[in-house]
Amino acid sequence: MMLSAAAVSAQTQSIHKRLHSSIYGVSASKVMMAQDMNPRTIKQENKNFRTAEKSNFMPLTEMVYTYTEDGTWELEGEYSYTYKNGKVATQTQKSGDDITLTTTSYSDDGLTETVVESTSSDGGKNFTNASKAVFVHDPVVTDLVISKKRYEWDSESNDWTEISDSFQRDIKRDADGNITSLTILVPYMGAYDATEKYTNTVDPETKQINSFKYESLTYDENDQPVWQTNQYLTDIKWEKTNGQLVSQYDEWMLWDNYLSSATLAYEEDGETKSFGNINIEYSGDGGYNETFQYTDQLERTDTKKVMADENGSFSIEEKSYSDANEDGVLTDEDLVSWNKEIVTYDAHKNLAEDEFYELDEETSGLVKTMGEKTERQYDAEHGDAVKETITSSYDMDAQEYMPYSKVIVTSFTDITSGIKAVENTDGNIAAYNLQGMRIDASASNGMGITIVKKNEKTFKLIK
Repeated sequence: MMLSAAAVSAQTQSIHKRLHSSIYGVSASKVMMAQDMNPRTIKQENKNFRTAEKSNFMPLTEMVYTYTEDGTWELEGEYSYTYKNGKVATQTQKSGDDITLTTTSYSDDGLTETVVESTSSDGGKNFTNASKAVFVHDPVVTDLVISKKRYEWDSESNDWTEISDSFQRDIKRDADGNITSLTILVPYMGAYDATEKYTNTVDPETKQINSFKYESLTYDENDQPVWQTNQYLTDIKWEKTNGQLVSQYDEWMLWDNYLSSATLAYEEDGETKSFGNINIEYSGDGGYNETFQYTDQLERTDTKKVMADENGSFSIEEKSYSDANEDGVLTDEDLVSWNKEIVTYDAHKNLAEDEFYELDEETSGLVKTMGEKTERQYDAEHGDAVKETITSSYDMDAQEYMPYSKVIVTSFTDITSGIKAVENTDGNIAAYNLQGMRIDASASNGMGITIVKKNEKTFKLIK
């Protein structure tokens, strides 16, 4: 089956939308599978691996403000924290007489086990249970949550009731520890149903995964459930792998799996066929050149990551070409999509700016379409801990940044005894959200629990 020029154009033009979305379209066509196998999803790139300089001082109290239309800062809430063994034990959010108390418990390994939220409307005299989350982590990839159960408090039954915001990951491994299957299940009508699954085969000689298939549950024209292949790679060769493919292709690097080459595959009439290949070359400093070459139609997508400075700043540029005029040659005139992200870290290795650019068809150049900037003030008396943060988003129409959030730390506490062992070891710091997926370890602007891992040691922070 050949892809038409129109189909190719539709495919490449859709790339930018997917660069900023974790929700992929579902279709049985090869065109949509190629979209799902798009090169690196920019927002999920290695900016998650910056080694931010950490202080032994953590916020004891904070004031959080939002920016109003009249150009003033309005107090949103007051936050206070308690710590145990270097980890946040409680977070209290106060807004007038309304108080939200979040209590977190941890395993002996420092992994989050439960998060309980309770509320008060009388200034803290009485608290009522509101929500609870219970987590179980994978014994091999301990950063990965394999079970999350969410509950809401039922005041009538005076008990917890499980809600739909829960999931399970059922993982199977071979004798060498490679993941051979991973199934994601979600609650439905009192039971857990499979909605996504990953299937891997392993080369018996190299003991490494040599094919990968990602499928999701959808419905056919008769509204019957069917499994649909969204990503399918064969003939996989690795630069480096640990056999733990716990995600879709565009997140593999986040889990220390670095592809060297692979064949883009699809299934038709019971046969596995090829429609292109992936090749990646690594620069050794965190950069790489990735090429998606499609064979059914002369088209190509090139992705290049370049490291910029010792703070960890970098850029990622993606260009897609399609031979729409069918002259058999790809030139700059065949450029159909061009996106670029520039990520800048400050001297403390905290995320300072994240800019997005895309192709302007009128000028054939790049135009800035999105961005977020974080300005931090550091407190020298408290180990250069962040004492004020202002976050702004880019307004494309005004072509300038507009502030929307400010956090001021009004007091600090020293938690040296709780995290000294972690801070004195060499290695990068990585951060994870409560779904077990890696997030930006440096951009701690918002509120929420963060799992921070350095080498093999883990601790938690709430910001």
